[in-house]
Amino acid sequence: MTILYIAFSCNPYNGTEDRLGWYIPYYASKENNVIIITKEEQREAIERFRKESRCDGLTVVYVDIPAIYKKIFKGPLYSGRQSIWNDRAYKEAIRICEMQQVDIIHQVTPVEFRSIGKYGSIKDVTYVCGPVGGGESVPRQLEKYMKGGRLLETVRAFANEYYKLKYRLDGRIERCNMLLFANRETRDFLISSEKRAKYQIMTELGSLERRANEQKTHDVFTILTGGRLIYRKGFDYLFDAVELIPEKYEFNIVLVGDGPLYGHLKKRVENSELLGKRVIMRGRIPHIEMEQEYRQSDLFFMPSLRETTGSVILEALENGVPVSAMGRYGAAVILDEKCGILYDLENGINPAQTVANVIMKCVDNPEKIRAMMPFCKQRAEELSYARRVEMFKDIYKDAIEHRL
Repeated sequence: MTILYIAFSCNPYNGTEDRLGWYIPYYASKENNVIIITKEEQREAIERFRKESRCDGLTVVYVDIPAIYKKIFKGPLYSGRQSIWNDRAYKEAIRICEMQQVDIIHQVTPVEFRSIGKYGSIKDVTYVCGPVGGGESVPRQLEKYMKGGRLLETVRAFANEYYKLKYRLDGRIERCNMLLFANRETRDFLISSEKRAKYQIMTELGSLERRANEQKTHDVFTILTGGRLIYRKGFDYLFDAVELIPEKYEFNIVLVGDGPLYGHLKKRVENSELLGKRVIMRGRIPHIEMEQEYRQSDLFFMPSLRETTGSVILEALENGVPVSAMGRYGAAVILDEKCGILYDLENGINPAQTVANVIMKCVDNPEKIRAMMPFCKQRAEELSYARRVEMFKDIYKDAIEHRL
């Protein structure tokens, strides 16, 4: 089978989405003829990897856009750069399909529905897209934590509605022979209720089957959290919960990361007796030190207000650490009672109290939480890129049959 992957993000040495864009095609190339269309900026990293590893069945085509667009479309406008690149990649895909037989086009990144391409209009080729997210919104109960991000959330909501209408008018979704969603919220945002059953939901994350080191024994129950310190990650929300927990509960919160809210959060810790006793702010640390933090942790807490999934979930599972998160978005797709603690928001109940209750229950039952460790590793292994490619085999087969 010849598979053409569209992977705007594609780098074997980078983070989650870049690795997804590389390793799905890489493992697929073990049994198929694979072509990747990706952006020019990835050339150096990809060619270095190809020199270090066998990639016999894999061809890479690099597509660039004019430098002026890179200067204009950055930061909040970055989606514009992706759109321009997609148009150029689409023309390249047409050229490739005219030169040789292509069985499947799979647009694997970006992982956001606003970047769904026009590849479904290429004649006699089956088009698979996703998994995509981006249709999530901050729950009403957590809107007070948006603070400085309220304008950004408003602009994002407007953009989402615009693309939803655009796709409805140009038939782009209908031309996907198989459209995969990373979470229920994005599917429900884009797809009418009577059609949702035929759309599959699966995580966009993947693992390299890294074996985690064993946990070390420690006296105080330790909760690890982290990420970029911005409003959307919900650390003020978590701090409010920690301040609601009675002093008799002994536990540590280790916060790893840096960002615009670092000074604000640090000041909160310094000005609060309870936070001062419980919260340790590590700032930004090297990756090797992050692995040490995982080994010294009982639980990873992700308090995000909204996420497509959150790469920290899989990273924690790879390191044998159970995860607690809101029972929405991609967390609800990956986690179950064997490797995670999901919580729901209830109308009329302070959401910070809900989180406080979860933490107190975990602190009261440390052995139950630590017993989840082998199941965390097992779940991470189930999501390895090699196994994901095996799943895609069936998806490609179904997509081809659906088109015919």
